[in-house]
Amino acid sequence: MSRLHRHQIPTLQTNLTPLIDLSFLLVIFFVLVARVGEVNTAGIQLPSTVNGASIPDEAPTPLVLNLMAPTADTGAVIVLNDSRYSLTAASIQSLTDELTAALAARPMAEINIRADRRSTYGDVRPVIEAAVRAAELAHLPAARIRLVATRAQAGSV
Repeated sequence: MSRLHRHQIPTLQTNLTPLIDLSFLLVIFFVLVARVGEVNTAGIQLPSTVNGASIPDEAPTPLVLNLMAPTADTGAVIVLNDSRYSLTAASIQSLTDELTAALAARPMAEINIRADRRSTYGDVRPVIEAAVRAAELAHLPAARIRLVATRAQAGSV
């Protein structure tokens, strides 16, 4: 056979560039989503419950108040968005003002209060009162305020 008439076996080649691009886009997406989820968790241990209501999927984005447990260096700290408040009267008033403004802008928003399981009711009560007062000042007496807990695993509480 001559060199011109050699039969070569056709090879199938796939272009991997779009597949690699898609993989990188997925990685970036999940990194960003994970960071957004970290904002609302604030690293606290929630109390657990056996029975409790679930939040429906179609619910509007709630205002999340995180009550961090007191440490040896500081007292309990309340976190709303990027703002931090202590449990002093002036700080609670500032929290109430910020909540009032947020509720006036989003009247259908709910307030979720997440307190560390090591917090006492004495720490949680001013936060609940601030949320109720903010709802009253925003003329939303029927605003929904929820205490958030994690569902207990079977056999543990």
